[in-house]
Amino acid sequence: MNSKAVLLIILLTGLILFPYILQAQTTYKGKQNKMSVTGSSTLHEWESEVTQVESSGTLTLDGSQLIAIKDVVVKMPVTGIKSTKGKTMDNKTYEAFNSDKNPTIQYKLTQAKISGSGDFTITATGNLSMAGATRPIEIIAKAKLQETPSALTMGADDFMFGGNLPRWIKTAHALRARYLNHLSKTSAYNPDDVLAAIANGLASNADNAKVNYTTAVWNPWGSVAVNQAGLTLDGWISEQIVQAMDGTSFGVVDPRMIFMFSRTQHGTFRGTKNGAGRDPDVVDLRLDASTLVEASYYANRTSPVLVMTYAEQKFIEAEAYLAKGAAFKPQAYAAYLAGIGAHMDMLGVATVDKDTYINDPVVSVGDANITLALVMKEKYVAMFLDPETWNDARRYNFQYTDMTIPV
Repeated sequence: MNSKAVLLIILLTGLILFPYILQAQTTYKGKQNKMSVTGSSTLHEWESEVTQVESSGTLTLDGSQLIAIKDVVVKMPVTGIKSTKGKTMDNKTYEAFNSDKNPTIQYKLTQAKISGSGDFTITATGNLSMAGATRPIEIIAKAKLQETPSALTMGADDFMFGGNLPRWIKTAHALRARYLNHLSKTSAYNPDDVLAAIANGLASNADNAKVNYTTAVWNPWGSVAVNQAGLTLDGWISEQIVQAMDGTSFGVVDPRMIFMFSRTQHGTFRGTKNGAGRDPDVVDLRLDASTLVEASYYANRTSPVLVMTYAEQKFIEAEAYLAKGAAFKPQAYAAYLAGIGAHMDMLGVATVDKDTYINDPVVSVGDANITLALVMKEKYVAMFLDPETWNDARRYNFQYTDMTIPV
């Protein structure tokens, strides 16, 4: 057997192996390989089948993009090469490889360069060991991401998107950005990873992920509002979010308050001190302090519970751009303003009220003056009743303006 025939074995291994490994996510082992070696001599043409192949390795995928391949090892026992001409030809093959002393043909990858997207070209450099010698060899292989077919279908039982898989994919990318953002205080945080996830995430409020409720199955916050109206007291609003919105802390009145909680009987918004209970002059919590009520976006019995919103994603984007440095402040500022606008649009704030608020100099500070404090303040409002606010507060070391611990 000449060296070209042996080389063909490795080339075929590469062509079979690489399309297979694209289906894996970390470490893989090859399971299905079909290979043969053909050749000719002065007497006849011949063909041998490679019946035993072991392959393993590690790859990195980012979505549908193959990023890296490493640690690839392909092993073939020489005695696993079987000829259609019978044992006589097999023995000649084994003799050519000196199989008694060198029973295995082995290929070890040393470097892989990947180009293309979806349809990949892989230029692999490695060492081929056979018949007692080891030589470097380069393989150029074509590979394509293979989808695994599923018999599962989604429809009426998908109570969020009704079987719309593209919307699930967008939500997954947005949630990935959220959880990557959780690393912001660690050495593992990479704002570019966050922004890459956002690029495939929600495109507008129309993509918001939410669980809808009916008059038969109530929103949990709606149940709180109903109980509150019936004097089963609950749903008191913290003075800290009220003061963040009524002009006390920032000098600008936020038009979103009426969409989030109630006015008092005096036409004002009034919060309750955390941990202190009602103030002495609060006689009826339904009238003298702000609470959750059904006449709001969040606490109607049929209100949705929000899983992931475009507004939250924009604030995550703003935070990531700020983390990249001063050169990216314009992008951070644009995302910050877009997040405010998206949340107001979701609530149904009138355009004139939205514009008045956004154009206030306290809010529209300009590219150069955008800060993490402003982003986190607006995100705090937009994440009303969302447990993710707790994660934000911890990452931000509870440094919200005028925030105090419960008494």
